[in-house]
Amino acid sequence: MNSSAVLTTNGAGPHNVQIFVLSEDGTVLHCMPGYWNPNDLASELALAQKLNSVWLDHSISTDQKATIFKKMQLEHLAMHTEEEKSRSHLQGFDANYIAQHAAQLPELIDKPELLRDYKVASASAGKQAEGMHVPEAAFKTTDTIMHERMSKTAFVAYNKFDVASFTNYGINFYDKNENESEGKVVDSRLKKMDLHNVTRDAVAADAALASNAASTKCGDTAASTAPQLKPEQLVSALLGQHKNLEAFSLATEMIKAKQSNAQAWELRAAAAFQLKAYERAYSDATRAAWLGCRDTSNADLRKNARQLCTPNRNAVKVAQK
Repeated sequence: MNSSAVLTTNGAGPHNVQIFVLSEDGTVLHCMPGYWNPNDLASELALAQKLNSVWLDHSISTDQKATIFKKMQLEHLAMHTEEEKSRSHLQGFDANYIAQHAAQLPELIDKPELLRDYKVASASAGKQAEGMHVPEAAFKTTDTIMHERMSKTAFVAYNKFDVASFTNYGINFYDKNENESEGKVVDSRLKKMDLHNVTRDAVAADAALASNAASTKCGDTAASTAPQLKPEQLVSALLGQHKNLEAFSLATEMIKAKQSNAQAWELRAAAAFQLKAYERAYSDATRAAWLGCRDTSNADLRKNARQLCTPNRNAVKVAQK
């Protein structure tokens, strides 16, 4: 990407970028979702350095370290200046997304009464509501979201850090198609994939599964088994018959048809798990969760798949000077 670098709001693009600060043993000291203003970043790195001292102090028990971690995160948040808070407001499309999913993301709402008033006003405005903006003050700022979530994630190993839950605010995909407008060719397999998918072996797992599934002629199986079933019902039926390759292939076609189909991602995760492609299962279950899937079965599958994944030994560490 050759576009010029610009400043943006703190926490913008949380699904695209996460800035991790790790101790020398791979323990997460801090994580900043999205992009971060240079001045505010320096302050957060200073906090991480202090937390590292706590983590390395052998005279402090594990429980005491967790308590100190939470206290330092929230105290640091309380010291944020008004300027930093103003640089941490949600972007408009992220605020709209949270407003539409307020029931699933109540911890992101600061003043629910403002959101209620907005919904009443927009409902009465009808078609004219398209020009109305969600009130920014209704939501917590991204620096608040970050520190409150970090306060509940004390000294976790990098490969156990729940990135999906930590970055779960705002829209899942935001693509301005700048590469295409500049005449660049982008590998379609890499679009809308998070960094874990690209750097780990999920793509390789997909290729192997696709190769094996090609010989099963799942289309013929689908037509002969139950042509009257909806795709999601057919995938479930195939899973029940332990025809996991066919189920994986059909779920993939559903995803190609509609990238935002949370149920398709969930079903493909189930098929991948049965095929022991745990990296893919974890990734797909994560995507389903990002798209709004709140099924307990998906959460359990994602947890189990993550435990069976090979730890990523190529994690990038931010060196302490």
